[in-house]
Amino acid sequence: MSLSRLSAYAILSLINILSSYRYVAEVFKYVYKHRKQVSGYKITWAPAVLRHFTAHLEPIPPVEKMEEEEEELEDVEESLLRMRKTSLGRQSYQFS
Repeated sequence: MSLSRLSAYAILSLINILSSYRYVAEVFKYVYKHRKQVSGYKITWAPAVLRHFTAHLEPIPPVEKMEEEEEELEDVEESLLRMRKTSLGRQSYQFS
C-alpha cells in the first residue's frame, strides 16, 4: 500500500474520530441543559452474564433543577466559547 493511500486513510480516520467526539460533546451538552426532564434508569434484575443485553430496567424520576446549576451552565458555556476562540486563533507549529 502506498504512503499516500495510508495518509488518506489516516486523515479519514481522524475526521471520523473528531466527528464522533463532537457528537458526544453535543449530546452531553443537551442532556446537561435538559437534566430536569431527563431521567435515568436503574437495574431491577440482571443475569450474571451479559447483563447489559437482558437486564430489566426501571425509570428513575428526574431531579429538580436548582438556580445554582443554571448559573454553572452559563459559566461552562462561556468557558467553552473562550476555549474555541483561543484554539482557532492559534497558528500551527512547523517542524523542520
